[in-house]
Amino acid sequence: MKEYEGFIDDVVTRRIDRRDLRKIPQVIKRVDERVGGMENTLQSGVHDIQETQKILHQNQLLFSENLASHVDMVQKINRAAESLNRAVENISNAIEAITKIVQI
Repeated sequence: MKEYEGFIDDVVTRRIDRRDLRKIPQVIKRVDERVGGMENTLQSGVHDIQETQKILHQNQLLFSENLASHVDMVQKINRAAESLNRAVENISNAIEAITKIVQI
């Protein structure tokens, strides 16, 4: 009861206006509505972040697949270039051999 004595004295001596006390439920209601709105905004934001993370993860997987495919393609192009170089070298050797035969 002691914790209320000071409050009651303040109301009786009009240090606290009774009209202000009557407004407290409305103020609490407005604060509660604002907090609810903030909660909805936060939940929506969290949901959007989670969706963005899912999309980012999917993009990373696709990038990894594309990267692996590109690396495989580059390796195949490299093998084809090496094969072409060997063919050019064989043709060059054949031309030299034919040139020597023709000169004889």
